Amino acid sequence: MAYLRKERKPSGTYLRIVEAVREGKKITQNILFNLGKVEDYTPEALQNIGKKLYQAGGGNIEDLLALEMIEEGRYNAACNAMVIT
Repeated sequence: MAYLRKERKPSGTYLRIVEAVREGKKITQNILFNLGKVEDYTPEALQNIGKKLYQAGGGNIEDLLALEMIEEGRYNAACNAMVIT
């Protein structure tokens, strides 16, 4: 299964489309496509990429945008605790 991975390096944050592959008992990731640095994209361009990928997967973007999103909790990585709002 392919998914989007954000990888932080000293030179910047990179976006990659990767897939998980099992090799014996070990699971590795194959890079399918390298999207480059996050800093090279505007927020609007990243949103457009997300919409296009969703549509390519058979999703209807209007149905997705019509859903009401409710935040049920937020993970705080600094203290490894779930913050319930």
